[in-house]
Amino acid sequence: MKVEYATKRVEKKFTKYLQGTEFSDKIKQRIMELKAAPNLLVIDKMKFPELHKLRGEKKGLMSIKVKKNWKIIFRARDSFDNYAEVKALELIDFEDYH
Repeated sequence: MKVEYATKRVEKKFTKYLQGTEFSDKIKQRIMELKAAPNLLVIDKMKFPELHKLRGEKKGLMSIKVKKNWKIIFRARDSFDNYAEVKALELIDFEDYH
């Protein structure tokens, strides 16, 4: 899939976490998994990284687990009816939203 940062601010945040933090390796791994998958259905079928559609104020966004409660938050670039249609993502945030 095509994976991009939603904004320059988001890119800076990810860059910060990718440089020698306890999350660096796992974030890199998750982004590589997203890029390697032809669509989001492939990610959904994997036991890990626990793909979830978010609800409430984060409705329309999805997440994958990085470590414990820390998640990569993203959205599909285009509307979709099923995960097989999702072929491009925008990374929104990296956070512990619990």
